[in-house]
Amino acid sequence: MKKLLFYTTIFMLISCMVVSFSKCKKEQEEATPTASFTASKTNVKVLETVYFSNASTNASRYEWAFGDGNTSTEQSPSHSYYNEGVYTVRLTAYSASGAKKSETTTTIYVTNPVGDAMFWLSQETYIITVTLLDQTESITSYYPSTTPTCGDNGCANFPDVEVGTYSYYAENSLYWWSGTITITEGNCSKMRLYFTKANLRSPQGEKTGLLGPLFK
Repeated sequence: MKKLLFYTTIFMLISCMVVSFSKCKKEQEEATPTASFTASKTNVKVLETVYFSNASTNASRYEWAFGDGNTSTEQSPSHSYYNEGVYTVRLTAYSASGAKKSETTTTIYVTNPVGDAMFWLSQETYIITVTLLDQTESITSYYPSTTPTCGDNGCANFPDVEVGTYSYYAENSLYWWSGTITITEGNCSKMRLYFTKANLRSPQGEKTGLLGPLFK
């Protein structure tokens, strides 16, 4: 009986050693993953989609961190950024057991598309101040026979405005205007202020400056 118990114990110990050795050997033989990926673009605009192509080897599981707090476990995800900035994208590739991993990164530069805005007059009047996005510029000249371009002297110029539609307000001591202007990427959005669409102040305020008679 003692011999049987002895041999049983020896057999169990050998079995455990074989199982442990096999497991250890399997872990040693497991290949180390190499994380690798490419991005469709590294210079993008706000809300533009970036597509990531996973080229990792010897990996079974993936973790992505896009640098803006968002993550993914897809093999080849896509992502859009809501704010301008510089973001580091990190891919971590894991082996089948999860015991081995590899990391790689790339940088994505996100910018807001912008355009210019310009307000102008064709008739001479008192100086007009124009407010757009909490910025104020003045119209101090008029163009009776030609249409000015963005940046011309005497116009109310607003460079590098983010793409979108915004409300504006313009006024002098006699009249005021309000409305919306749409900014498109890389373009100059021109807004002519017409006296036929102006609102008359009542009562009339003080003069803020005089370029000439009210109408030419």
